[in-house]
Amino acid sequence: MKVERLTFSMLLILFLAVAATLPNAKYSMLNEEKPSNDALKSSSLGADYVIYENKTKFYAANGKRQVEFESENFSKLINQVFSLAKEGVVIAISPGEYNVSSTVKMLKPLHVYAYGATF
Repeated sequence: MKVERLTFSMLLILFLAVAATLPNAKYSMLNEEKPSNDALKSSSLGADYVIYENKTKFYAANGKRQVEFESENFSKLINQVFSLAKEGVVIAISPGEYNVSSTVKMLKPLHVYAYGATF
């Protein structure tokens, strides 16, 4: 009987601790985290490269908003960016649908963000 009371007391304390913490926890909705397409194209996220689609071509613009790479093939473009980018670079992929037609190789640590992009 004493062990059962001790177990019950411990569970009650644990429950109260969790209940006291929940109202103070900060949550964010997924929609609040998605930047707009314009935000990505303007590189307001501090991206070193922004990849976006314009009907039939794909572009990779640098942080100065100058197009450095362009291709009709997304896989070719992303591999160019990955191979020539310096280690630790931030790459943002704009929302859209991207067809990956060949192997994509990332051989160094890069930060890739694809908000609203589907592959």
